[in-house]
Parts: sequence; structure tokens; C-alpha cells
Amino acid sequence: MLDKLRVVAIRLRWLRPFLSLVGLMSLAVFIYVLLLSGSSSQDSLLIPSILTLLWSGISYWFITAFTRLPRRPSPRQSWSVRMKIRFIRGFYLLLMLTAACLTMVVVFISIRGINLWLQS
Repeated sequence: MLDKLRVVAIRLRWLRPFLSLVGLMSLAVFIYVLLLSGSSSQDSLLIPSILTLLWSGISYWFITAFTRLPRRPSPRQSWSVRMKIRFIRGFYLLLMLTAACLTMVVVFISIRGINLWLQS
């Protein structure tokens, strides 16, 4: 499973600049509406900007983290190198579980936020 995530992250590497730009733009909209906007008519932009910031941030983190995943150790490598690679891959397994939980939390927040945004 880790190797599949690595392949997906490598294929999506080209999205990193776009995700950075989208994240910065949504942060700018959030700050503008929160601090500089005087009218309450622009308050409806808060929820979409927060959701966009969350999704671009988690996507950027996923792509950045999993492109550095080392390949499985080969039997020809020394014992210490194999143990080091296995330790690093174990850390990435925990990172994968964290990413899955974080994605589920963001999906829940997105559903709740979209429902709240559509009601207002």
C-alpha cells in the first residue's frame, strides 16, 4: 500500500505549485474577509476559503511526504541498511494512518461546512 501511495504522490508532484497558489489565495481571502472586510455580505466566503485551505494543505502535505518514501530493501543490502529502511517505512506507515484519519476529519468538516454554507 505504501508503494502505491508513493507512485500516486510522484505522479501528482506537478500539482504542488498549483496547490500552494490555491492555498495562499484561500488564506488571503480568509484574512481579507476576517480582518479587512467591513460588510457582512462577504462573510459567506469564510467557509469556502477555510475548506479550500484545508484541502490544498492536506493534498500538498500528502504529495510532499510520500514522494520521499524509500523503496523496499533488497536482500543484497546489508542488515543495518535494511533495518534502517524498514524503520523509515514503519514511520511512513504511521504517517499513512495519520493521513487517512486526517482526510476523514477533513471530509467530515467539509460536509458540515458545505451544509452550513448552503443554509445561510
